[in-house]
Amino acid sequence: MFENSLVAPSCRLLLAATLLLGAAQPYAMASSGAVFGSVVIGNGRINIGDALLSPNQEFSAATTADGNFCVTGEYIGNTIWCARNTPLPTATYYTTLRTDANLCTYRDDGSTAWCRTNAGLPVGPVFLSVADNANLCVYQGTPSAPVLPAVWCSNVTATAPAHPPVLQYGQIYNLQNGYMNSTGGYLDVRTAGCENNLLCVSTAYSYNRLPGSGSWMLVSAEGKANGSQVRTGDHVYLKNQFQYTSETPPASGMFGGYLAVKGVGCELNVLCVSTATTAPAPFNASVWQIIGPRTNTYQNEMLNLRSDYVSLAGYTYLDVRSSNCEQNYLCVSTSASPNRDQGSGFWRFQIASTKK
Repeated sequence: MFENSLVAPSCRLLLAATLLLGAAQPYAMASSGAVFGSVVIGNGRINIGDALLSPNQEFSAATTADGNFCVTGEYIGNTIWCARNTPLPTATYYTTLRTDANLCTYRDDGSTAWCRTNAGLPVGPVFLSVADNANLCVYQGTPSAPVLPAVWCSNVTATAPAHPPVLQYGQIYNLQNGYMNSTGGYLDVRTAGCENNLLCVSTAYSYNRLPGSGSWMLVSAEGKANGSQVRTGDHVYLKNQFQYTSETPPASGMFGGYLAVKGVGCELNVLCVSTATTAPAPFNASVWQIIGPRTNTYQNEMLNLRSDYVSLAGYTYLDVRSSNCEQNYLCVSTSASPNRDQGSGFWRFQIASTKK
């Protein structure tokens, strides 16, 4: 099994891309000072859809549907190292680190796709990890007490490219809609009482129409600490920063509510969107799942926000449709499609404190 990691199932995205949901902190630290990211211990499996991440979250190792096992760059998806040079027929494969330190990929019928043989090693504790320079290594021992040097390494390294900062919990963002080349405005609150909820939600031409009206704090719905990274598949609350009412308890200060779904059929879409006074709202109405093209999430990249409330149409996505709601720019509701119309279901998170 994975140690010090959270392994999530793969998700189907637009263009039928397979998304790898990866490891979570904390990382294992050896007495020597070495830090390991997510690790696979002896007899653990990396199934298709799992990812083994480096401590810096820049590189991942994964099993592919054509029988390969590859290390790739997290941000741009470039291939750095693969076990095989040629593909096998598409099937269900998994990679395992045997307790004799042999690293192998097998088909579900038991046939071997490839195997890295380390002859003569006794059975014992072993683990597999990806280093911050993309080097994939097998070690004897445990992550807290590794036997150095490594039994085997791929010895192919890379440097991560520059990229935008990752999204973090506790940070405040403006959310720009992706409709028509990101001209869909900024997620905003304006006027009160829509759907018998707290504030109405639409988009504004400005990210800061009124102080805090277009600013949203990312809060974990899974208990993750402020300052930790937001990953694809995470469930979040979006807490508006407009000083409209006191949050419960009062010590939490003034706010504009939590983004939520309530009511049906707004703007010929599936669900209506407003803000709620509490999180969680009934039936997970204020919980949103972040979905992106890679394990990590980054500022200014296109992301979907899927409501955790299950409607008659199934899961739905935050969307813009129609205009002039609440005397604002575009109306906000949810759609059954993550991209109903020319980017209408995509959102860019831009850090509020540095926007011009």
